[in-house]
Amino acid sequence: MDIKGKNVFLTGGNTGMGHCIAMDLAKHGANVAFGYFDFEEKASEVEKELQSMGVKAKKYYINISNEQSVINTLKEVENDFNDLSALINVAGMTYVIDHKDLYAMKSEYWDQIWSVNVKGTFFVCREAKRLLDKNKKACIVNITSTAGMNGKGSCIAYAASKAAEINMTRSLARAFAPNIRVCSVAPGLVQTNFTKDMDAARFEKLAGETCIQRLVVPEEVAAVVGSLIYDNDILTGITIAADGGRQF
Repeated sequence: MDIKGKNVFLTGGNTGMGHCIAMDLAKHGANVAFGYFDFEEKASEVEKELQSMGVKAKKYYINISNEQSVINTLKEVENDFNDLSALINVAGMTYVIDHKDLYAMKSEYWDQIWSVNVKGTFFVCREAKRLLDKNKKACIVNITSTAGMNGKGSCIAYAASKAAEINMTRSLARAFAPNIRVCSVAPGLVQTNFTKDMDAARFEKLAGETCIQRLVVPEEVAAVVGSLIYDNDILTGITIAADGGRQF
């Protein structure tokens, strides 16, 4: 699909991987609408950065765990952009809790993580569908995690939520066919603000567990996301582990 001049929406577009994905989309000529939940000043900076690349860009506050917030935001996007050719769900949340510390994995943490990572992703896909349906070809990419494949990750609830999101990707691929493809990209540990304070020895150990002997950077994840949108029209219902060969 040629994305130049077409409209895309992504959640979590003002920081980390979301920012890199937004930039890659704009480099390919897409008009970028993006949602943010916090760091409003950074969102304004990203909005200006994208506009300076000669594309239409606009930021939107969205709380994806709140159904009405999602409904309202996608109505705003529809008013401003009319349609969408791609949706990328980047927004997510977690807590860092040792998997063996079962009582630290509190009920409210489960609720918060699932409300964002699973319910929130579903709400956004559902409300974006009518905008995507306005085009003969469209694509959704959900950013999941290898934690959803191997049960590892920051906490048990996070791993479980990402497994659910991977399976939901399959369900939505069937429900949204044939015009809308739905895929997911599952990064492993990526070099972002989340890893910058990690103990050096642990960082090196995790990097050494990959086939490429280093951790993936956000720009590389963005390139994988782009390959699903720009470079093919047949892949759907799949999850790509974008982790340098640590999980396969």
